[in-house]
Parts: sequence; structure tokens; C-alpha cells
Amino acid sequence: MMRGWREDTIAGVPCSPHAASSTERTSGTSEIPFLIIRGADEEAAGEVTVRDMATGEQHRVPDGDAGAQIERLLDH
Repeated sequence: MMRGWREDTIAGVPCSPHAASSTERTSGTSEIPFLIIRGADEEAAGEVTVRDMATGEQHRVPDGDAGAQIERLLDH
């Protein structure tokens, strides 16, 4: 499990900390609507990348803003 993360919901979207497969990271065919990515670069910057799997659009946001970013994406 990723440090500081737990299975939960963000903006009403169920989420679970796990390593995404290459298919999940690159394909819009997954049932996963969003990925929250925290790689070495994001961790060093105190950020995460939120990827909309339907559009491929990505936004890098501060750690605590991932839920708000997903809410914005859901409103569109």
C-alpha cells in the first residue's frame, strides 16, 4: 500500500491504492475513471498527477487537491 493512502473514495469515486497495470495507465477502456499517480517526481514536489482515463487529460496538483480536481473533472 502506498504510504499515506488508504482505500477510500475521492469526490464519490471509489479508489484503491495499487500499482496500475500498463493497460490501466494507457487505455481508456478500463472501468477506472481516474488514476492518481504519485511517482518519484510527484513525491519530491509534494504533488500527484490526476489522469482522466476517458480523455487522457492529466493535471498535476498538490497532494491535498486531488479530490477537488476530480470533482472539477466530474462537473465537465
